[in-house]
Amino acid sequence: MGELYKKRAPAFRTVMMGAGTILVEFLLVLLISTVLFDFHLSWAIEDMINTMMDPFKNAADSTIGTGLGSNLVWSPEMIQQFSSLTVRLLPFTLIVCSLIMAAVTQAISRPTLGSMGLIVPKMPAFRNWRLPRSLIWYYLLCLILNMLGGAAISEGFLGTILVNLMPLLQFLFMIQAASLFFFIAYQRKWNPVLPILLVIAMVFIPFLPLWIVGIADIAFPLRDMITKSKR
Repeated sequence: MGELYKKRAPAFRTVMMGAGTILVEFLLVLLISTVLFDFHLSWAIEDMINTMMDPFKNAADSTIGTGLGSNLVWSPEMIQQFSSLTVRLLPFTLIVCSLIMAAVTQAISRPTLGSMGLIVPKMPAFRNWRLPRSLIWYYLLCLILNMLGGAAISEGFLGTILVNLMPLLQFLFMIQAASLFFFIAYQRKWNPVLPILLVIAMVFIPFLPLWIVGIADIAFPLRDMITKSKR
């Protein structure tokens, strides 16, 4: 990222290259820890989750005879499924962490370097972000494979790709939806708190699929319609 700063490369390219570099570093650390120290992250995650869920499993075992065990959500089988899913989502976690770390680095580096006299290109205003339309086709392809593939796909290598790609695409659609919320607030002169509340609802209320707004924003010229209606 420092080399790209010196070349005054576009901010988006710098962040993407930084995220890719961080992701490669993560993978190298995992490789070195596995080969040299016999440390397997997937095993460590499974052990940690099983340890955290042991009290729930013990509670279920102790209430089997009383008829209360069926009311407990975390049965041993569900704990194992949750542990396996967490391990399979490791690529998604590493990618998102890489993107966040690169974005934070950009946010800190730009004003710091600016105070030292080095002009660094800044990211476009968040309300003006537009993600590629091809993301919608990737998402539709994932949906079709999930519907037609059944259990055979969900348990194989392709299933692992889909398990990670689906939430990654939804994460990007959430970013696009948040951008649209701030765009509307800017155009309509709304209170800045309103888009923040919408973003919080989108993140913490999963049964309210506001991220679908991001798909609509990518697929259709919603912003042009908002701008024209304002005129």
